Amino acid sequence: MIAKKRIIMALVIAVLALGGGIALAQEDEGPILRPKTPPAKPAAPMLQVSCDLACNWTLDGTAKGHIDAGASVKTKVITGQHTVAAETDDTLDKAEYEISVKAAGLTSQAFALQAVRDARLKAEQEAKDKADQEAKAKAEQQARDKAAQEAQAKADQEARDKAFQEARHKASQEAQAKAEQEARDKAFQEARDKASQEAQARAEQEAHDKAVRDEWDREQRARARGAQQDAGSGVWTDPATGLMWTSRDNGFALRWQPAVEYCQNLQLGGYTDWRLPTIDELKKIYNPNAGVVCGANGYMSCQIKGGIRLTSSVVWSSTRGDRPQFMRGFVFRSQGEVKKHVVQLDKRGANYDRALCVRRADQ
Repeated sequence: MIAKKRIIMALVIAVLALGGGIALAQEDEGPILRPKTPPAKPAAPMLQVSCDLACNWTLDGTAKGHIDAGASVKTKVITGQHTVAAETDDTLDKAEYEISVKAAGLTSQAFALQAVRDARLKAEQEAKDKADQEAKAKAEQQARDKAAQEAQAKADQEARDKAFQEARHKASQEAQAKAEQEARDKAFQEARDKASQEAQARAEQEAHDKAVRDEWDREQRARARGAQQDAGSGVWTDPATGLMWTSRDNGFALRWQPAVEYCQNLQLGGYTDWRLPTIDELKKIYNPNAGVVCGANGYMSCQIKGGIRLTSSVVWSSTRGDRPQFMRGFVFRSQGEVKKHVVQLDKRGANYDRALCVRRADQ
């Protein structure tokens, strides 16, 4: 019995002690376990944009998308000044506003593009009406001016006709006399011109014949002196110009640039400074009285000095032609004026064109 009481007492003491400890713990830790309420975040500023017509809008120059007619969109913005713009789908009507977002909340901007469109259409119609009125007034004025000019021209013509009619009878006799005098003067002038032309033609022919004879004589004298022909080296020096020529062309058709390179790379007679001749240099070895066998098969006759052997009558020169990509060439076949032998050759072509090389003999 005593033992049972002692057990019960011990349990009571333990319970009391436990209760006291819990209360103490609650007093010490109560402030730590109490939850704290976090501060509320401020709401971000919002911008609401609407258009009364379908539009595309921008915010500070950045495209933000499309808004249907009568609809609106919202987007987050920061506080401060902003530029909001909108234009219709056809880009004909536009509006732009400067707005200020001062604090959190909703800032609205509505675009009344229909009013902008109405104003534009009204202005265009007014401009058209004004232009039509001005055109009509101008046409009426031009019609009045034309009628006045025609009336004045008619009056002037009638006055001229009258004056002409009055003077015609008198002028007829004077005109007849003048015509007879002019006919006599014309006959005299034609006779004099004919005589002058015949005399000029004779003089030119005599000069030409003398030049041909002189050239022939010089050619014969040059040949008599041996003309410095070097059959072994394959060159010929023209005593009249001091130019040394190859005694034959390259022997095959070639374009202009390869012809230039052919002469530049030629080593002949102990010389390496060969080049393509100018058109004037080629003219100086043309002799209308010469008859040198030429052509690939020797079936042609070429008019060239020094007995130079050509496998074609057409030779390239280093002189530019009258058009781009064209150079001048010389034809040594047939007689006639020297200028008629100068031809235009396409640098890109190579039909019958040959390279005949030249150098200064005294170099």
